[in-house]
Amino acid sequence: MDLKIEIEQVYKESYGQLKTILKQKFNFLTLDMVEDLIQEAFSQAMDQWPQKGMPRNPSGWLYQCCRNNAIDLIQRSNQNVQLSENEVGHTEKQEVFKNQIKDGRLKTLFDCCHPDLTSRTQIVLALKYVIGFRTGTIAQQFGISGDAVEKMLYRTRQELKLNGLPQNDLSIASYKERLSSVHKVIYLIFTEGWKNTKATKKDSLEMIEEALILNTELIHNSLGDSNTLALQALLLFNIARFKSRFDIDGKPIHIELQNRDLWNPELIRLGHNYLVTSESDALSSFHLEAAIAYKHCAAKSFSETDWETICQYYDVLLKVHPNPFVEINYAIALYYNGHLKQAHDRFSNLKNNRYLNSSKLLKNVIEEFNMKTIFSL
Repeated sequence: MDLKIEIEQVYKESYGQLKTILKQKFNFLTLDMVEDLIQEAFSQAMDQWPQKGMPRNPSGWLYQCCRNNAIDLIQRSNQNVQLSENEVGHTEKQEVFKNQIKDGRLKTLFDCCHPDLTSRTQIVLALKYVIGFRTGTIAQQFGISGDAVEKMLYRTRQELKLNGLPQNDLSIASYKERLSSVHKVIYLIFTEGWKNTKATKKDSLEMIEEALILNTELIHNSLGDSNTLALQALLLFNIARFKSRFDIDGKPIHIELQNRDLWNPELIRLGHNYLVTSESDALSSFHLEAAIAYKHCAAKSFSETDWETICQYYDVLLKVHPNPFVEINYAIALYYNGHLKQAHDRFSNLKNNRYLNSSKLLKNVIEEFNMKTIFSL
């Protein structure tokens, strides 16, 4: 592989992680300052690695470079910042980057979900600065333009410069208050990995596993609730089917043609346990989506799928969480349940959605699921 491509891959994998740990260790730095440090480190990598070769631990090398540049910044600005002996010592191991990243990202995720910020801003901030999603990816998730996302990030950075982002340890009550936004971020990481047809098989799996890791941390730290358990079930049901989703060339395979022998029964059973445990008087979108996913997992073949129940779940889901993406899935379920006229009407209504038309999503869905017959009605 070309070294430049390798460096770009390291950049993609490490950017969000570097932001998180630098913000943790140097909490006086603004987000803009952290971004500048990372860009400087990658610039140094582009200069040095072609001559000296790729280091054994590229992420650790980049972290060490960012750390040194941050200390230089402190010395130049004469800021009165108290650093730990570990942080300024020359014996710090590069492996610290890898060892601390998971817990640090979860903590920073909660920091980004500050209640003074709007719900959408919390999620956009976390996806950009904790997970490292590109602006275009975030825009696609929200069905808005990239410019709108950039403006939102700019306004938030300006607000944080003025008011700062609290770095103190949160109380249990504060964690609970922010939990809903954290769930949304984890869910969006999962959906980007699961539904983005442009992502490679490796990238898709990494995003889905990242969502599972973060959600599992919530459970292990006793920070979750019934929605966390339902989300865990949803993630497990989908990971259980992951091996059957791609052909040998890495192209997605429609569920009708997937080899169900590749589905992991242990993960399906574990997901079902979480779904049963998650039962609550308050029914969330995670409960409904997990229930739909379980119906797919429980079917021995595509023809035996319980589309009637799935349609009922989607009908409720649209009331709990109305959005055009749920509407598309409902229309698909109606189509396979034999309600062609209803499917046709729903797709016709969705044609008025500017984003769905501009992204050609509706056209792609029709072609992928071979539903051209509904337009002859």
